[in-house]
Amino acid sequence: MAVTKVTPAGLSLTQIGKNLFYNGDFAVWQRGDVSGLGTAAAYTADGVKYASVTGSEAGRLTIEKSTTVPAGSGHKQSLKVDVTTADSSIAAGEGYYLELPLEAQNCSHLDYGAATAKSLCISFWTRSSTTGDYQFMLEAPDGSRAYSTTYNIASADTWEKKKIVIAGDSSGTINNDTGIGLILRFSLTLGSNFQGGTEDAWATTANNMYAAGSTLNLLSSTSNDWYIAGLLVEEGDEVTNFPFEDYGTTLRKCHRYYERQNFADASYQNIVTGHVNASNQAKFVWTFSTKRATPTLGSTAAGTFYVYENDDTGQTASAIALEHASPFSGVVKPTLSSAATGAGRLARDATDTTYLEASAEL
Repeated sequence: MAVTKVTPAGLSLTQIGKNLFYNGDFAVWQRGDVSGLGTAAAYTADGVKYASVTGSEAGRLTIEKSTTVPAGSGHKQSLKVDVTTADSSIAAGEGYYLELPLEAQNCSHLDYGAATAKSLCISFWTRSSTTGDYQFMLEAPDGSRAYSTTYNIASADTWEKKKIVIAGDSSGTINNDTGIGLILRFSLTLGSNFQGGTEDAWATTANNMYAAGSTLNLLSSTSNDWYIAGLLVEEGDEVTNFPFEDYGTTLRKCHRYYERQNFADASYQNIVTGHVNASNQAKFVWTFSTKRATPTLGSTAAGTFYVYENDDTGQTASAIALEHASPFSGVVKPTLSSAATGAGRLARDATDTTYLEASAEL
């Protein structure tokens, strides 16, 4: 009988679930591209949150899914930050950045707070029209600890592979729960209040660590942009092959934190069945993928929903409420303008884009 020899190369094959960031290929964008970003925090690609420091920043950004990718990498999309309104003079207390929170129970095995605390290797492709030192910060909020360092983009408009290795924090804490365990923070530009802090070592989190070693201003011109692709966050101190996975697997991971059910394929597309009572209010139980925690429910405007009665006639909703949320379901309660009763079904109206969403973002 033939014997198969297990070689070192075989031992280094891709491990399932090794990427601690669940949307590292930036394949899932349930909200789509987001423009006009500047003052208000907002999620963009699934798992990626844009934020400003004060909420009064003058610059504006678009964050979008791009087909500009590093050649030969296997990646088919990247995240692009495009400056649409410049902010050439950053005030001391202002700034722009991206943050990617990781669920604590998915990274508590790193054993922070013990002598056995494990290293973390963060690798990614990046390119920008603006060269220089960009800041990256890893924060462990359970223990109020952070590690800040820079990576350098040497050539404009050229994809470069970056590797950041961060030793485990023997003085830190990551709780084994559904809260935030780690936050990856990529600075776009931050004012002087956030510069000059501790670099390349774990320390108590402080504002001046957010851009400790970087004075670069990506917002200086509307000609500027910044890309990231293939983000891999893994235990250890060496970069391994990126763990590509099928889209459905990534989407299911994203649904733990956010789920948008879009209804735009056809006029009066069915959403869910329920009951219409005599007081002109309908009740529909909406089920979704189990969330990390009880989510916040949201939807498009009432007028985008259409409620059918048991005789297959119907009317557009005049108001809508979303309530009784649990980690796996909620109740959609449209109000109708005229009397109706009996079994019914909820649908989109004839022309509008309609959606329901459940958000349990970290």
